[in-house]
Amino acid sequence: MLAATACLALARSWQSGLYNPGGFRDEFHAFRLSLREILVLAACGILGVLLNVPAVLLLVWIPLLVAGIALVHGYIGLKGMSGLWLIGIYFLLLTTWPTILILLLLALTDVFADFRARLAGSHR
Repeated sequence: MLAATACLALARSWQSGLYNPGGFRDEFHAFRLSLREILVLAACGILGVLLNVPAVLLLVWIPLLVAGIALVHGYIGLKGMSGLWLIGIYFLLLTTWPTILILLLLALTDVFADFRARLAGSHR
């Protein structure tokens, strides 16, 4: 599922490069889950636990992970930080499990706190 999500992002990036240069970056930096989507994910997770289908739980955290990665990209983009930060984040994602959990929790709290809007408001 992660490979399919990465391939979808790559294809969307290529499509944006052809028809809307720079558009994918803006879309990805602004990506965040709504409260309704979080509630649907929570319902699917609870249903997966009740029906004893652990595969559903694996599918539930993928949208949160993508939203967390988008949050990190958006934060680094708004702050104008070096791309080396992204390399470090991706290295940590591949090598440590707590980094994934931190991104999942950040994406979940971003639904309620909207970190990027607060950061953009402080930049003005």
